[in-house]
Amino acid sequence: MSFATSKAHMEEAAAQLLRDATGEAGGLLSRCAAGLRGLAAQAELYDEQIVTAREFVPHFEEELLRLREDAPSARHAMSELSGVWDAAFALLEDIVVFMREKVLRTGFAEATETERSVMRYFETCGHWKAGDGTLVSETYYVTLPATILHEMLARLKGMEAERFAEELPPVSLGPGQGRDF
Repeated sequence: MSFATSKAHMEEAAAQLLRDATGEAGGLLSRCAAGLRGLAAQAELYDEQIVTAREFVPHFEEELLRLREDAPSARHAMSELSGVWDAAFALLEDIVVFMREKVLRTGFAEATETERSVMRYFETCGHWKAGDGTLVSETYYVTLPATILHEMLARLKGMEAERFAEELPPVSLGPGQGRDF
């Protein structure tokens, strides 16, 4: 899946969530809708930046489909809204992981207001906490920051090695003694 090819589905799902965002479920549904619209608005950038969190993409696709299937009808609104809430909850977990990776890779200064808002909600709403043992929290608080820091250090180490090599004068063992380094 590419985020760019899923723009229309994300926009459609966001509109559905906003229609259903009432009462106690409203906060989560509206945050999920904002997250979907944020992903759709920057789909090409997400396609470029999401590396580590790619493992969440199949689940994201499944939940996007489930949300469309669980859309409440006028006759069964109460029971089906529960399915919408469950799908939105699962989607929000995926969305926040994608946003976290993108923001860690591009810098917090480049984060959109939507990304800041969705991540702030994730960090403060009480559904998730650092160290709670869930895959999403482990990925959000530990795996993504550690992986990206490791990648940055490896790039710095590579850049430092290149700079160091450029500063060394060529070494020769003399004629017939070996090759120049």
